[in-house]
Amino acid sequence: VGGMSDEEWLPIARRGFYMECSDITADTIVKYHFRRLASYGDSEIRKNLTVEFSQAINDQIRENNLSKIVFDRVDRITDLCDRISFNFCFDIPASGEVSIHPRNDEDTEVSVRFEINDGLIHVDPWPFSIDEHIGYLVAYHSDGYPARLDPVILPYRLKRK
Repeated sequence: VGGMSDEEWLPIARRGFYMECSDITADTIVKYHFRRLASYGDSEIRKNLTVEFSQAINDQIRENNLSKIVFDRVDRITDLCDRISFNFCFDIPASGEVSIHPRNDEDTEVSVRFEINDGLIHVDPWPFSIDEHIGYLVAYHSDGYPARLDPVILPYRLKRK
């Protein structure tokens, strides 16, 4: 991740974007995710891909009578989760912030901050419907990866600050 050229990433992104999910809601969320990833960067390839993906998303929303507002808001939550998971993978302290709408029936925005350190992920204010989440991930040592897959189990705990 982050080591591919735009030319290498383009066919992977298109394949992922246009691969249909069996559920229109999941499919739309995935398409938003790929569009967001395409928007990171300012090359012409990325700009054109973002426009292409945006048009396809708008067409899908219109054709399926979906709420663009709801999916825009869902994408912010997905962005928060993506940033937490991406930063967690490096197994070093990290932090970030994403603005979300905690309720679909209100226009209020809240800036949610996360901090990651030693398997503990603090989030404030707490936007999730559960009190905390504890789990394990299979990870691989970075030395020699991907030629040498040396797995380790990483425990994590997601909780309120």
